[in-house]
Amino acid sequence: MNGVVKKKKRKKERKRQEKTVDGCGEEMKRSKANTSKAIHRNAVFHSREIQSRESRVFLSNPQPSKAK
Repeated sequence: MNGVVKKKKRKKERKRQEKTVDGCGEEMKRSKANTSKAIHRNAVFHSREIQSRESRVFLSNPQPSKAK
């Protein structure tokens, strides 16, 4: 019996954490929309944004060593 209660508590705690913090560690408002799926979507979006930013920097300045 005790193991079941602990498992439920852990599950609740995990859900609560997922709702409050997204992939980038920013505090989110608690709502039904902020499920793990929404968090994943956020994380994917942020990683894509970072990649595109890095590629833009690379394209505008392909070889910084030549600039000297």
